[in-house]
Amino acid sequence: SAARGPHGGTRGRAASVAARAANHNVLSVEVKDGAGGDDSDAIQGVERPVILGVTLPEDRQTQFLIMAAGALTCSLGFAALQESVFRIPGFTYPGFMTLVTSACYAACGFIEMGISTKGKFTRNGTWKNYWILSTMTFGGMFLTNFALKFLNYATRIVFKSAKVIPVMLFATIVNKKT
Repeated sequence: SAARGPHGGTRGRAASVAARAANHNVLSVEVKDGAGGDDSDAIQGVERPVILGVTLPEDRQTQFLIMAAGALTCSLGFAALQESVFRIPGFTYPGFMTLVTSACYAACGFIEMGISTKGKFTRNGTWKNYWILSTMTFGGMFLTNFALKFLNYATRIVFKSAKVIPVMLFATIVNKKT
C-alpha cells in the first residue's frame, strides 16, 4: 500500500524526490501535481520547478534555457555592477560592500522563501548549519573583494573560476567517489 501524503493523495515520485533531496542536502524543487490533485505528473517524471512563485513549463529544455539565461544574466549584471563600484576612485570599503551584498542575499532569499511557500516560512536545516554556511560564504566574498586591492578584476575572475577544481577534489575525497 502507498503512503498517504499530506493532502490525501499517495506519496509518489514527488515525495521520494523531496526525501532524497533532504537526505543529500541539495536544493529541493517544488513539484506541481497534475490538475486532478494526484501525483500523475510526478509519477510520469514531469517535474515542474517553481521559481519566485512562477511555475516553469513542463518541457525540460525550456526549463534549462530559462534557468541558464536567468543565471547568466544575473551573474553578468552582478559582475558589471561590482566592477563599476570597485573602479570608483577612492573606494576602499570591500568589507562594507561584502556586508551589503550578504544582506541583499538574505533579503532575496527571505522574499523567495515567502513567495514559494506562500508565507509558511519553514527551514529544512539546523541554525548551526545556516550560520556556518553564511560565515563561510561571507568570508569567501570578503577575501575575494579584499584581493581586488592587489589584483585587477580580470585576474580575480580567473582565480574565482578556478576554485571549482579544489572543491571537486575535496568533494571526491570526502565522498570517496572515483
